[in-house]
Amino acid sequence: MLSNGAAPLDQVSLAPLRASFERIFFLAKELAGKVHDGLTVKEARRVLSEEGGRFPAIPPEEDRTAFLIQETIGGLHGPCCEASTPPGLYAVVDIGAGTTNVTFFRLGSGAGRGRTFAYYSSHTEIVGGDDIDRAILSRVVPASSLPPEGSQQHHEILQRIRLGKQDIGSADLELWNGVRMPNAEVRSAIREVGERIYEVYRRAFKNAYLKEMRGDRWREYTVLLLGGSSWVHGMEELFERRPHDIVERVNVMRPKQPKRIAGWNGGPITLGVSDYILINLSHGLSTERPNIPDYFAPDQVEPLPLPPPPVERDVEELYPK
Repeated sequence: MLSNGAAPLDQVSLAPLRASFERIFFLAKELAGKVHDGLTVKEARRVLSEEGGRFPAIPPEEDRTAFLIQETIGGLHGPCCEASTPPGLYAVVDIGAGTTNVTFFRLGSGAGRGRTFAYYSSHTEIVGGDDIDRAILSRVVPASSLPPEGSQQHHEILQRIRLGKQDIGSADLELWNGVRMPNAEVRSAIREVGERIYEVYRRAFKNAYLKEMRGDRWREYTVLLLGGSSWVHGMEELFERRPHDIVERVNVMRPKQPKRIAGWNGGPITLGVSDYILINLSHGLSTERPNIPDYFAPDQVEPLPLPPPPVERDVEELYPK
């Protein structure tokens, strides 16, 4: 059975990292059926070492069943291959627990396999939802009142923060044993890390602009939010901000979420957000390699030539007597 693994574009494009990802995905496929629930770290290391010893070098691509694809393709394969998705300029902001990846691309016209992705830039930084959790937790005063790190109580507090930061209502965030944090403090902590995440986006924007240095092409574009931490309170509003004066409007959206799908017995199944994210990503990662749309990495996309500057000419030259 064929399968895919995904990694950020800026890491897939680097030969040493690409080779590491390909080896990891190959060994993961080989490990299927050799691991079980309750496996200890020591046992897992032993199994991995044994499998790695069997394959000092992985087979050539034509002999493999596990492949490496660009992460954006995996997450957006379904929505972007629909004919109803208009061509144009897009930015994908994928905010995970530990990293944020921003990729700018232009989606070509066509449908299904005929669509092409021209990637202008991709940038990944180690900042994400876990940093927001830590920022919120760091505002607990005094810090000595916190349970020891690694304890069950400490784990439960982090879990409450992870859930609470996505839906901040009028009530304060309860941490433990009646200890609450004012919502203003929670929002402030989110904004603090949010600005670091937004800076990743600004850097990717600057590099993408070098591919089309024409202001009229950047008046409006769409930001697609992906990743579990993109649901944190205030993230949509954050990316509605314009990264530069040449941008007039930024449309922030998420891939279309169907309300229901057909079940195995023919009856409808209602989808939640987490169900949709999992199904959409799985759809891209389970697509056979020949059916994955073509894409052009940033180093394959030549910058558009700059328009010629206006030529100033004398009136006598334009209107000879």
